[in-house]
Amino acid sequence: MNNVASCLAGRLRAAAARFLGLVIVAIVIGLAAPALALPEVQKVVSPGGIEAWLMELNDAPVITLRVSFKGGDMQNPEGKYGTGDMTGYLFNEGAGPFDTLQIHQKLARIGASFHGSSGLEYFTISFSTPSASKDEAFDLLRLAFTEPHFDTEPFERARTIYTAQIEAAQKSPGSIASKTLSQRLYGNHPIALDWASRKAGFASVNPADIAAYRRRVLARDNLTVAVSGNIDAATLAPLLDRVFGSLPAEAELQSVPAPNGSGAKCQFLPMNIPQALVKFGVVVPRLTWRQFLAWSILESIMDEGVSSGRLSRELREKRGLVYGVGVSYNRYSSFGQFYGEFAAKMDDVPNAVAITWRELRRMVEEGPTDAELATVKPMMIGRTLLGLDTGGALANLLMGMQLMDQPTTFLHDIAGEIESITRQDVWDVAKIVINPDRLAIVIAGQPGQTNLCEMAVAQAK
Repeated sequence: MNNVASCLAGRLRAAAARFLGLVIVAIVIGLAAPALALPEVQKVVSPGGIEAWLMELNDAPVITLRVSFKGGDMQNPEGKYGTGDMTGYLFNEGAGPFDTLQIHQKLARIGASFHGSSGLEYFTISFSTPSASKDEAFDLLRLAFTEPHFDTEPFERARTIYTAQIEAAQKSPGSIASKTLSQRLYGNHPIALDWASRKAGFASVNPADIAAYRRRVLARDNLTVAVSGNIDAATLAPLLDRVFGSLPAEAELQSVPAPNGSGAKCQFLPMNIPQALVKFGVVVPRLTWRQFLAWSILESIMDEGVSSGRLSRELREKRGLVYGVGVSYNRYSSFGQFYGEFAAKMDDVPNAVAITWRELRRMVEEGPTDAELATVKPMMIGRTLLGLDTGGALANLLMGMQLMDQPTTFLHDIAGEIESITRQDVWDVAKIVINPDRLAIVIAGQPGQTNLCEMAVAQAK
């Protein structure tokens, strides 16, 4: 994955990264369509009015489908955290006349697969099938939408798995630090829900909750479909009605509160760990598409690509203060988040924080150099050859284009669009996203190092 959806961001919002991370990778670093001579993107509308974007590819007899519904974990009912995750887990655990074992046997026999997952803001379905088996595979997918099972064994299996994941996170220093930072940034927003509430939510979810979630979220007006592979528009159109036509016409999405965190403060977490973990972030405005593209260039300049990036060069290569460092920007539906982290020896934390803040301020005050942009832009374009080599990657790209409100002609001159991002564009985004004085900080370290926060903040000023 590229920096925009790096493992740093993934740790803070693991569920969202399962889907949106793939979307961002496909859009931001897998972009040089002319070099790959990709087919035109077709907008297919079924007789019933269901729309999908299609990239027809006949190189291999495979069809890949990506389906997205706005909602995800943000649509979990009050006190029922985990409803979206359980809905995703159960999506391929029996449907129609087939129980869990039977439906997986049928899929395995024809070489097809599908599964559901709930990210932070989207509920998604991934589907693939050999084109020779498309009728049977699409019919099984239809059954998963129209006649789902909520059988006891897979239901309790899912509950056990997710509960175990929460219990493991509660023992992980990195997860604890990330959760603490999230709560400082978001307050009572669902993103920051505490571990105990999450665990209690999974314990209380029942089949009626899953059925209600599906009725509210899995609706036709809330549906985005992307298809790539060995299928033409005329064949795809009736399949769209066959699979999705019986879904509710309109979603019933609940409102989501705005973040209301406590702001720029430093919090120390005493932990018996050999090295300190430092995480920092701030809630910022949601970037436009062009701003987001400029951010991807800025992020590469800061933490990789140009002699390992400014932060790595200053902190690791020159001074050996950190084991690794990175920054990222997470783009949500109504706001964004700037985030970063590094690990260091306890005694090196104050100096490492001071240098990190100095480099962030330098970017805001001076902007990037022309040489840095000249290095990063070709790198972004060239990564296409590695990033778009499968039907799944292309379907992710089509999905991302729709979610980012890009036209079907988006790929015609994407290399030119990257080249058109100026030094001023990147600098302007730095001023929007990066503000060291507003950053919330969480430092996890040895119990005897309780003054790390005070020392780090003092040196950073």
